[in-house]
Amino acid sequence: MKKVLLILIFIGFNACQPNLTCKDFKTGTFYIMNDDNSIYTTIVRKENSQLEFSEQNAQPTHIAIEWIDDCTYLINYDRTKSLLEDTKVKLMSENNGLLIQKINISGNCMTYKATLNLPNGEKQEQIGKMCKG
Repeated sequence: MKKVLLILIFIGFNACQPNLTCKDFKTGTFYIMNDDNSIYTTIVRKENSQLEFSEQNAQPTHIAIEWIDDCTYLINYDRTKSLLEDTKVKLMSENNGLLIQKINISGNCMTYKATLNLPNGEKQEQIGKMCKG
């Protein structure tokens, strides 16, 4: 009887966990998390564009998205929508964008690798975490 009860509890906890896929990260509101799990940037995403809100910038940053597949995409600053001010965004824009690749999805968060290819052949890579709001 105890085994049956434990199995039912285990199934109940697993049923509460969302089974998100890469497609679930294509539209909606998301949060880029710091290492201490505090919110670093808020993203409001539609299929091929997103607005990024952060404490570092007074105005939202407009980003264009080019989807390679459901789990991989290239982001770049959208010059048609606002002025280019942030140094990191300038670097991204001057080097053909930032490649985002899913590493894994756990709960409502996706761990990803962001890669910036520099003109000298060097790659800058960073691991990040984006959570669905």
